[in-house]
Amino acid sequence: MYVFVGGEGSQRAKTAMSVEQQEGDMAAAAVRHISTCTVRHSRCVGEEERQCHLSPWDLCYLSIHYIQKGLLFLKPPTPPCGAVSGGGGEEGEVLHGSREEGFSLQVVVAHLKRSLSATLDHFYPLSGRLATVQHPDDGGISIFIDCRNHGIEFVQAAADVTVSDLLSPPFGPRIVRSFFPLNDAVSYDGQSLPLLAVQVTELLDGYFVGCSMNHSVADGTSFWHFFNSWSAIARGEGVRLLPVVHRWFPENLCAPLRLPSPNDPGNQLIRRPLINRELEDTVFHFPRHAIAALKARASAEAGGCGVVISSLQALMAFLWRAVTQARGLLPDHVAIYQIAIGLRQRLQPPPPLGYLGNLIRVTTVSATVEELLGRPLGEVAEMLNRGIASETDAAARGWAESWADGPDLTYFEETKPDVLLTGSSPRFDVYGNDFGWGRPVAVRSGMGNKVDGKLTIFPGADEGSMDMEMCLPRQVLLALMGDEAFMSVASLLGSMTMQAEHPQLREVTVVRTL
Repeated sequence: MYVFVGGEGSQRAKTAMSVEQQEGDMAAAAVRHISTCTVRHSRCVGEEERQCHLSPWDLCYLSIHYIQKGLLFLKPPTPPCGAVSGGGGEEGEVLHGSREEGFSLQVVVAHLKRSLSATLDHFYPLSGRLATVQHPDDGGISIFIDCRNHGIEFVQAAADVTVSDLLSPPFGPRIVRSFFPLNDAVSYDGQSLPLLAVQVTELLDGYFVGCSMNHSVADGTSFWHFFNSWSAIARGEGVRLLPVVHRWFPENLCAPLRLPSPNDPGNQLIRRPLINRELEDTVFHFPRHAIAALKARASAEAGGCGVVISSLQALMAFLWRAVTQARGLLPDHVAIYQIAIGLRQRLQPPPPLGYLGNLIRVTTVSATVEELLGRPLGEVAEMLNRGIASETDAAARGWAESWADGPDLTYFEETKPDVLLTGSSPRFDVYGNDFGWGRPVAVRSGMGNKVDGKLTIFPGADEGSMDMEMCLPRQVLLALMGDEAFMSVASLLGSMTMQAEHPQLREVTVVRTL
């Protein structure tokens, strides 16, 4: 079900943000907000399901931005087809477009709203809000998800830009930032803001579907689980993996966990991240053969007995060295690499496959610049390998118990220019998200949690490749583009598979101003 609070002809249509010209090639444009409505599920939530307590892995993200990821689609020549139904009963109903309507925004929006409502029947906590209980004995608070059906926000928008405009390197156009709702919101704001917001922006020749999801409710695995389920229902399929909504706690911890009062002047619980809007985004593509060569080289150079270097570890080692060199740091400077590690397969026994929530930890590896650049690639990869291997079941349980004794929130304050942070995973099913009119041609992130050195990794469109969205100062990105060794492995062009499937994207050219 969904309730409109605005209309296409509404005088409330507004300009969200003007795009800045990208290297002088993209004309000025703006995102026009056409309407906003609330989408709700139709599930009957029982009394025992109305509260979902949050674990230490959830609560530690109260002070950081919502997860913001979105998919870029080309407009297809014919309207969507197929009914939306799932195993055991009707999931929803697709509004079909006629030949005359084609893929109008109205047809697409109706298609997405109905399937979204059906998806929320399974992911019903996303339709709730955060709620706070204060404890009179010590003034502390507990925060949980109130799973009553408050609804999620759905924004319909339009922008006079093309798919090629958005994919033209070298720097990501800043208009993409306004393709996402709830910019600047942190997870703690989920007490009054939706836990999930969706914006569908019609482009001149495509669509962008952007999602902002509260990070205290879900991590990247859960985010893409939701996205995959939504697109499956939109295609007329059922949910392949049902979500498990109740949180997992180590045996020694009992819900609800307590936090210090946010009103305590001596303890600033919530600190809003400072957003450096001058940072640039560039997506580098790493083809399968280049990654295989890096892995072979790193494996040959690794000195540890029995150490198995993965493709991702080899690529991260390569990136750490390249970015450190491009930053021009002094030899005695300490370079830091922080890597978000998924815990689902590290806990014993592991949580259910459909676990909805956060189960990630950040491991930190450091070395002086001289040591980092002076070592072979394989030895750097081995350093990362050891750091990742340290995130064991015992370490995860110990961290959770320690956190409960002294809660310590994660803060994405502006990082120093010697830190790299890698999140996301090449294993997420990004390009399988076909809503009924074809698979996406690209994935992009919003401004949430973007700091100097944030590297977001995605699978490439062609199997075995990877794309790295790098958030760095312009001069550092230009230095990387001018690094022959780096550019012999990376590319600014979209993958050959993507261009083969969509010939119009071959017109996208590389613009390099070095």
